[in-house]
Amino acid sequence: MGEDPQPSHSFEALVSHVIDIDKFWVQPLYNNEDRKKLAVIESALGSSAKPFTDKTPKADDYVSVKLNERGWKRARLQQDIHHSLAYIKLVDYGSDEQVPESSLYSLPYELGIEVLQEQSMMCALAGVKPIPTRPPQSVNYFRDILMNRKVTVKCYSISPTTSDLLVDIVTPEYPSVRQNILLHQLASMTIVPTAPYTKDPGTIQPKIGEKNAVIVSHISDLTDFYVQYRATEKNISSMMTAMKSMYSANVHSPASMINLGMLCCVQLGSDWFRAEIKQVLSNGYILVILKDFGNVQLVTAKAIYPLEGSLISTPFWAVRCGLNNIAPTTPTVIGNFPRQLTQWFHKYATDTNAYHIAHFIRQADERYYIELQDEQGGGEAKPTTTELLITNKCAKRVADNFPAYTGMQAQLNQMGAYFTAVY
Repeated sequence: MGEDPQPSHSFEALVSHVIDIDKFWVQPLYNNEDRKKLAVIESALGSSAKPFTDKTPKADDYVSVKLNERGWKRARLQQDIHHSLAYIKLVDYGSDEQVPESSLYSLPYELGIEVLQEQSMMCALAGVKPIPTRPPQSVNYFRDILMNRKVTVKCYSISPTTSDLLVDIVTPEYPSVRQNILLHQLASMTIVPTAPYTKDPGTIQPKIGEKNAVIVSHISDLTDFYVQYRATEKNISSMMTAMKSMYSANVHSPASMINLGMLCCVQLGSDWFRAEIKQVLSNGYILVILKDFGNVQLVTAKAIYPLEGSLISTPFWAVRCGLNNIAPTTPTVIGNFPRQLTQWFHKYATDTNAYHIAHFIRQADERYYIELQDEQGGGEAKPTTTELLITNKCAKRVADNFPAYTGMQAQLNQMGAYFTAVY
């Protein structure tokens, strides 16, 4: 059968739902914190979700759903409710369900997709085509060797037409599930499509202890946001102008092959941004992170272009940060800062009249922990963001090794959700 090409991206996952060799779902396991968050979110939905009273949810709306013995799950409506029946997709598992309208509830913001993205991705075995005449038990065979198993997912590309992740699967028994399926003549062989690999130019690396003027470019939480050096503002503007000129000239076509982890250029309106492909969602949209700003966006495959020329070699401008040694005094259900505090921080950090100074104190958890301070004209020192939060009793000081999401961990212990090695 010959050797398969090398995958450009691999990750550990749990196979959560199987329909066929060209349609199954996996839950990535590369972020154990997200797995814990999902368990807490599902536990909290029962007490936080409210019945729909003022409006009826529509197609593509995210909702909470009560599934009797399976508990509470997050879902997305596949179509408008008809005859009091709802067709939904469990976005964290991949399965489709038909449920009564009465089992649908609101999905609170603090438990929603904005806080934790969908935890399942739709996949298809790469380079295989189902045989129409194969016996029905062949699908059961595929399901039996994969369902609820921890596996390694080897990614070759994302289908530009269906947004499926085209993969091979590795288990302890099978070095290649694809080759095993072909060996048992349960599918016919086709070409394995592969996406090109682009070397990551890296990100600007601050030095521990340095103080630098910064712009806060994106905020997810007070312990998870991105900054740009103020000195690079003109560089970023020049690069954005150059990208717009380069890609708007219609000499470039959308990428014919794309993959998870691939660096690319994406079009958002009339602007262009350097980005990394992070996830394929259940509705076919692709989640990308804008590498020079830090925020995430949903795009279609048609908006993704190859990264060209000097854009490949120039380091990314956004640095991931968090406020140093603080935790919320009243954390949300998953342990982070309440939404209103994040909104306050956004207003504070993006105030154009403030001159922000970042003191880079330590590096951990894939980010820099900093003290953030603003100075007005004349050099008058102002309290740091951390001092303002503590003075107003919105946050408390913690040690360097203070575990993230302690509120979440306490809930996990309380409800007896102990994660085994599979997670």
